[in-house]
Amino acid sequence: MPYWLPSVALSLAIIYLWGGTPFWVTNGWLTGGWALVLYAVLVAVPLIVLGVMAFRQRLGNTPPPPLQRRGWRLANCWLGLLLVWSLTVILAGWESYDFKDSLWPWTEHYHALGWVESLRQMTTISNYTPLYNYFLVMLGQLGLTRTATLYAIKYLTLLASVALAVAVALIVAHVRQKPFSWGLVIGSLLLPPVIMESALWAQCDAIYTALCLFAFYAALKHRSRTAMVLVGLAFATKFQFIFIVPVLFLMLIVKDADGRPYLRWRDLWLAPLMYVVNLWPVCFGADIVPILTVYWGQYDGLYLAANAATLPMLTNLLLRYLSPLFPCGMSQLGWDVAYYVHFGLGLLAFGLLLFVASKRTYRHRPDPAGWVNYALLFALSMPFIMPHMHDRFCFMAAVLAMVYAYCQPSRRNFWVMGLVVGSQTLAMFPFLHIDLLPYPWPLLLATIANLVAWFIGLDGLNRTPVCQHPVPPQ
Repeated sequence: MPYWLPSVALSLAIIYLWGGTPFWVTNGWLTGGWALVLYAVLVAVPLIVLGVMAFRQRLGNTPPPPLQRRGWRLANCWLGLLLVWSLTVILAGWESYDFKDSLWPWTEHYHALGWVESLRQMTTISNYTPLYNYFLVMLGQLGLTRTATLYAIKYLTLLASVALAVAVALIVAHVRQKPFSWGLVIGSLLLPPVIMESALWAQCDAIYTALCLFAFYAALKHRSRTAMVLVGLAFATKFQFIFIVPVLFLMLIVKDADGRPYLRWRDLWLAPLMYVVNLWPVCFGADIVPILTVYWGQYDGLYLAANAATLPMLTNLLLRYLSPLFPCGMSQLGWDVAYYVHFGLGLLAFGLLLFVASKRTYRHRPDPAGWVNYALLFALSMPFIMPHMHDRFCFMAAVLAMVYAYCQPSRRNFWVMGLVVGSQTLAMFPFLHIDLLPYPWPLLLATIANLVAWFIGLDGLNRTPVCQHPVPPQ
């Protein structure tokens, strides 16, 4: 591909955003005043740091690439960062349902209560973990406007997205034994799910995903204590950290080709210890039970899927279309039975997958690329086969799909990346009021894409790269 082609494509995208479409004017998304100006400057800071570091790496290459190639690559780098900045600033004023119904009311409540009462009553106000609520309490005490609070929450997610993108590039560089790629960092920031997570949704999935990816990277580097601390912090942030746990468990019971453990059992206590960061409100009179059971408090009844591109969603759509055939429609008992059937089958399928993966890793020790295969497979399988999943729960799988594709570049692997990332993007379309197709077609297509990627991933169990000297069976 010509080196100038990405530069042209990125330039056209930037021009279209600022001049080719009036949506940022007609929706009033650029009416934030000085708060938006400050937000735009703060967003530019980490992106400029990335661009400067990429520039220094290009200059320090030995031997340096040809001048023309280096020039186009640097142009692509800066244009990519400008596109990230443009998307983040233009979409700054978009408010998600979560912000309107949860994040902003919680912040207002904290503002009215003050520091001590906010910490004491935190578990009765919010159903998020205290670790994330500390940030909301701080915003509440600052007394920011609604718009400034929205920008602050989105900025935290942006910083987490930058950390996540760096983790992606670190893992790929380690697996392929090649220099760190700043282009891959920028590519990760431009993934549609990452843009939606930070610039649009202002959610916290990028935070726990970044922690999980750094924990996985530390495990690949045999840094057991660091990995345990990071996965413990991810556990203290959101329960969806569980999607990376199966591969870390395999790395706990399997050693590399040289007999070195990736993770050590004696360091395991560090992971639950990190949950102590959530216990600070107890010092101010908060009840410890709601803090320890905060994830159970997020459980809001039985349902097959919440706009998630999963197998239970297929059952949900099928039953909704078949319900008119029943004399009185689909009863609540019928929905509950469908939920528990899916839950049981999901546990069985996950247990079988973990057994097969454990047996295979014990007999044939995977190399780093093989561990990436397992990480993607489990991050996709768990939210895909289990009920009660939300649209954002495949976020980690979408990011790991990019790691998977660039660790072992091939047409097949890039298809997997396209399917998983495309599925996660389509699943978010209904909540973004993007009506390319009538509901539920975007969700149905997203589920089919995930299904194809899942089957390819299962087939990949037999193709998982292993070390040169597999362990003989005992």
